[in-house]
Amino acid sequence: HEMANRIKQAEESQRQFFQNASHELRTPLMSIQGYTEALQEDVIPKEQALPILLSESHKMKRLVDDMIFLSRLDSHQHTNNETVTLATLAKECADYFAPIISQHHLAFFCQIDEDELVIRGDNDRLQRAIANIMTNALRYAKSQIVLSYKQGMLTLSNDGPAISKEDLPHLFERFYKGDRGQTGIGLAMTKEIIQQPQATIDVSSDTKKTSFIIHFQSQHSQDDKESH
Repeated sequence: HEMANRIKQAEESQRQFFQNASHELRTPLMSIQGYTEALQEDVIPKEQALPILLSESHKMKRLVDDMIFLSRLDSHQHTNNETVTLATLAKECADYFAPIISQHHLAFFCQIDEDELVIRGDNDRLQRAIANIMTNALRYAKSQIVLSYKQGMLTLSNDGPAISKEDLPHLFERFYKGDRGQTGIGLAMTKEIIQQPQATIDVSSDTKKTSFIIHFQSQHSQDDKESH
């Protein structure tokens, strides 16, 4: 019975996934169709329509890319199992986003404890997970973003508006749309990537700041590893 229930849950999850995906793709697709028809009939000037068509097509591409990535996560395809030094991971993400944050006219505070803790995981995917959180922070931060790493704990904070108490429990659900109206794919991906190397992710939010806290487990130093 337990196996039958699991199969049923998996089938229901897949059905829901495709239903949500179809709904999310329909909106930009209808927009592209509408503006293309308007262009064809000379209802609106090309200069007005083309930026919107480009934006909507980019939106569709991101959605499709994210959905393909999610399906790969589900089937554990193309997963690297490599040694990842956590402090280096944090520093690489900080170095990549520092100029982008500056372009958004936001302050960036970074504090990384240079320890030697390592995990087994997929470095590229972990960077993508952190990038999703950073992109979220860029969207909502008022004046600053903070990245800190110490003893296996990576924290990303921003001073944007608080996430509502109703939305918080659902933040990492696939396709969940809360008050902010963003498609819940990025954070769902983030959680699933983070969980693969046996880590956890939590979020806290109030009127002063929103923080995403990643706790990496089963850490040890490279020196300890080599001594055993």
